[in-house]
Amino acid sequence: MADRIIKLETANRKTNLRPLKIGVLIVVFVAGARMLLPTPPDRIRVSSVTDEQIMEFVRSSVRPAPSVIGEKEKSLAAFGATIFNDNDFLPYQPGRSGRNESCNGCHTSEETGNQFLTSDRQAPDLRRSSFYKYFSADGRANSLEAYIARHIESPAELSSSRVQVVRIIRDKYRDAYGKTFGAVPADLLANIPDSGTPMADRKEFPVSASSFILQTLADRDQLANILRQASAEHLAPAVIVSRSVFSPMLPEHSQSAKFESLNSDTQIAVNTIFKNAAAALAAYIQQIPLAVTKYDIFAEKVAAGQSLQDSITTDFGSDELTGLKLFIGEAKCNACHFGPGFTDNKFHNTGLTKASFPDPGRATGLILSDVERSCVPSESEPSAQVCKDIEVSTEDMNAAVGAFRTTALRGFNPNGPLMRNGQIEGLEDAVKFYSRLDDRPAVGHRSPLLEKIALTTEETEALESFLIAIGTTILRSGHVASSPN
Repeated sequence: MADRIIKLETANRKTNLRPLKIGVLIVVFVAGARMLLPTPPDRIRVSSVTDEQIMEFVRSSVRPAPSVIGEKEKSLAAFGATIFNDNDFLPYQPGRSGRNESCNGCHTSEETGNQFLTSDRQAPDLRRSSFYKYFSADGRANSLEAYIARHIESPAELSSSRVQVVRIIRDKYRDAYGKTFGAVPADLLANIPDSGTPMADRKEFPVSASSFILQTLADRDQLANILRQASAEHLAPAVIVSRSVFSPMLPEHSQSAKFESLNSDTQIAVNTIFKNAAAALAAYIQQIPLAVTKYDIFAEKVAAGQSLQDSITTDFGSDELTGLKLFIGEAKCNACHFGPGFTDNKFHNTGLTKASFPDPGRATGLILSDVERSCVPSESEPSAQVCKDIEVSTEDMNAAVGAFRTTALRGFNPNGPLMRNGQIEGLEDAVKFYSRLDDRPAVGHRSPLLEKIALTTEETEALESFLIAIGTTILRSGHVASSPN
């Protein structure tokens, strides 16, 4: 009897385990099937952006037509092109490239590779200069002409000087200069030294000093004193800083002494010729033609009144159109990138990781920029202007730490490396960086405009397709050309 009971219990136990075994087998089978089958693509979220909103965005970003220039501007640009491409214009300086070089050495007018400057920043593509209101990634100059002049004399960049530039023009380009600006005053320039720069205009300092700037920004009292003194003396804050900190680091005193040894008429002549050379370079750069991108043909059709679907081309298809919808929809890229250049011309801390040098970004630009002045008509005399200095507060400085000018995306090089210091290897990594925002900013605080959007794989690919379309240049025949930097 006992043996029978044991057999019945064993049979019942096996019967009860049968559904469990079957369930396990089903789970194993399904898991194996999923491993063998291809992974289904991630879905693209249905965009809430309407076709009319997309078309309005496209119309506002149409490639600008080339401007018509007069004979004077042509002459100015022609002289600028001459010195832009001349290897003697920027003579050898210790610690630079070790050779004579032209502006074209880092900024070619046709095709620019990913070259990095001594400051660890990528050499900017000058063809996109027309889209910017502020120059240099930290906005230290308010005009291209001023930026070029600073760039030539900056110890962190070309480390030349205005007297050196004027000597070259006097000896090699006297006739070319005379055709555009009038005769070179040879008598005044006969005995000028080999170099020289006014102390008041020496507003740059090595990038290695950025760590000091960060310390200064953290010391609110010290920063307030610097800004107050700069405003009172109508000088750039960098001049105040350099007096006490950077003078031992730079050859400013010897350079200034050489310039101050010149009589006032010669100083005026040197300053005038140097300014004219910078203006000529700016005129040439501003007239470098913009390349046609894959996006442009599509945008021209939309601007002409065609529908989005009818505007699709062989270079800008459905994938690119989906990416465009994401660009102004879920991804919210158009919060900063819009208009013909795809830039808002503002400064944002996107939270990039640290490069080789600590870089305070716009905070450095504010220190290096001139003290700005706000001019309004006088109440008693409307034709007169009353000008007041615009003070830069410590709050402005704190907000500017780590902020950089929004890059103009039209015609950018999608092949990478990307960002000002090349911190991001390629376009896919850049899209993922903005999608996830996992990394902590190297300095400062990330802009509140940026939010995690967690793009799916398919959305990432579509957005990449659109970005490639606004960066990759083509010929009208449809041949794809090399992308600029």
